[in-house]
Amino acid sequence: MRWLVGWSSAAVGAGAAGIAGAAGSAGANGSAGVTGYDGETVQPVGAQALWGDPDPLWAVGDWRPDEVRVVTADPQTRIAVLGICGASDEQLRVALFAARGGALRHLTAWPGSYTAVVQVGRRITVCGDLAGARPVFHTPWAGGTAYATAALPLADLVEANLDFGHLAALLATPDVPAALDDSTPYDGVKRVPPGHALILRAGAREIAGYEPVASLAVAAPSADPDRAVDGVRDALLEAVRTRLAAPRHVPGDGIDPGPVP
Repeated sequence: MRWLVGWSSAAVGAGAAGIAGAAGSAGANGSAGVTGYDGETVQPVGAQALWGDPDPLWAVGDWRPDEVRVVTADPQTRIAVLGICGASDEQLRVALFAARGGALRHLTAWPGSYTAVVQVGRRITVCGDLAGARPVFHTPWAGGTAYATAALPLADLVEANLDFGHLAALLATPDVPAALDDSTPYDGVKRVPPGHALILRAGAREIAGYEPVASLAVAAPSADPDRAVDGVRDALLEAVRTRLAAPRHVPGDGIDPGPVP
C-alpha cells in the first residue's frame, strides 16, 4: 500500500494533541506541523517528507524514486507529482506558474497516472483526475484539514466511525455512483468528486471543478466523430508510451520479475 498524506493548518505553528492508528505515529525526523502528547514531532508511519510546515506533505509506502518528483520555484511555490507522469521537469515548472494564477485543468492533461499537489503560499491544491481512478479524500482535523489519496489512513487518524448511510446506499444502488455523493465508508471522511480539486487556504477547504461544463440550455456544437476517435487513440498511445518508458524495477537477484513489455 502507498498513498499521499498532507495537512493544512489553520495557523502557522498550530499544535494538536495526538495522532492515532496507521496514519500517524511519533517521528524524530521531518516537520509535521503538530505535536504528540509529549511534545514530540509527529508524522505518518514510514513517511517520506516532501515539504514541511506549515502545510506538510508526505509520501507514504513503497514509492519508487522515479514516481516522486518535486519541482520548486521558491520555498513557498512548488509542485509535487506522485505516480507515472509524462511531463518533464520544465513542463512541471511552467505548469506551476500557470497554477499560481488559478489555472488547474492542465495539471491533469499529461499522459500517465499520477496525483499533482501545488503549493502557492498558504494555498494548497490537490487535483483529482477526471475518471476518479486516483481519488483524493479529506477530513477536518486539529483545526485544519487532513487529506490523503486513501480513505483508511484518514479514518484511522480521526478514529472515524462507519458511515452506515454510505454502506446502505452502496448495497441498495450499487450501479448508481451518484447515490454515494462524496461520502466514504467512514463518517466524516469525504471524497473529492472526479473532475474537481481540493483547495485549502490556511486549513479552510473548498472543492472546485476544473473541467468546463456545457450548458444544458444551449446546444453544444456537434463534434466530428472521426476526430474524436483519433483524439482518444492518440491519448491512449501516448499514455502507453509513457508507461513503457518508465524505468523497469527487478524485484531482486534470482527472482523472476515476470514478462516485461
